[in-house]
Amino acid sequence: MQSLALASPFTTDEIKTTLFNLFGDKAPDFDGLNAHFYQKNWHTIGQDLCIAILDVLNNHSDISPVNETILVLIPKKKNATTLCNFIPISLCSTLYKIISKEKEANRVGLLLNLTWKRLLIKVKWSFVKAILTHVGFPPTFISLVIRCLSSVVYHISINGTLFESITPTRGIRQGDPLSPFIFLLVVEGLSASICVKEHGNHFVGLRICRNAPMISHLLFADDNILFTPVTKSSSIAIKEILSSYQKATGQIVNLAKSTIMFYPNTTNVSKDFSGTPLV
Repeated sequence: MQSLALASPFTTDEIKTTLFNLFGDKAPDFDGLNAHFYQKNWHTIGQDLCIAILDVLNNHSDISPVNETILVLIPKKKNATTLCNFIPISLCSTLYKIISKEKEANRVGLLLNLTWKRLLIKVKWSFVKAILTHVGFPPTFISLVIRCLSSVVYHISINGTLFESITPTRGIRQGDPLSPFIFLLVVEGLSASICVKEHGNHFVGLRICRNAPMISHLLFADDNILFTPVTKSSSIAIKEILSSYQKATGQIVNLAKSTIMFYPNTTNVSKDFSGTPLV
């Protein structure tokens, strides 16, 4: 039933509901044809808007005209000099937000703290497609998601001036309405890899007390916490898990923001082989 719902045609009522659920105007200054414009002028342009959006959603029309994105770099500190000192903000068109929101709303011993570099910026589209297929999403829905991801074109804005376009080959832009849901699917690959190692007895979790359930990992946003006894086999398993996950997805562990914590009675010898570089 869920698969049939995902594959069913979209309707005008769904488009209208999605549009009117968007924030009308969040920008402090002029923001072009934002959601507020379409909401206030629905009686005039609503029919044409629905025809255009439904043509993309139901008839597989080209989405690229509404998927051009202005990329603005916001410095995280004064005198920023390198790309890692900036936060990329993607300014998507209102029509794309309606399309992506429509898909989202309608259908869906040792403690190792891992943080991933630039969440989803490097994720491979082929991995996203493979995960969607494995989970069981219908082909029409998968095709629409991949078209939304792969048709984007960036125009970098510097001091109000737009420069030549950039066409990405991987990654999901920051601020894309699809990002939270794609991330949940992508990180499921990491969770599945850990479970495979657990079932093979190569990796085990920890209990906080005798009768507590075994916990091997917790996932929250771009932070992943792994729990395991301090053993050489667990250390090797963690390295293999992260290595295979990084190769498959394109994600990279941010070692500068990742930490390893031990029980107070852990020996220095155990810490040495557990604390070796994981990647």
